[in-house]
Amino acid sequence: MRITGKMIPTSAQGDGTSARILVDGLEVFSADVGGPGNQKGIEYGVSVQVRKGSLVDFAVTPGPGTDVNYDATTIMAVIQPL
Repeated sequence: MRITGKMIPTSAQGDGTSARILVDGLEVFSADVGGPGNQKGIEYGVSVQVRKGSLVDFAVTPGPGTDVNYDATTIMAVIQPL
């Protein structure tokens, strides 16, 4: 399947987050989102193999600065078969 979308920081005050996409526990995409100089967010697109019962997870962590104050990220995703 193909997963596309955008990850957008929702606060200009934070130091940013890291966002990840995992399929069946394996990381298939990772990026730093927000923080100084990246308030517009990032667009992403990844093609992955899945099977019936596969789990797709979207995760957000405090990011490289590890300061959780004012950090928030919106993840928009479109999932389509190939």
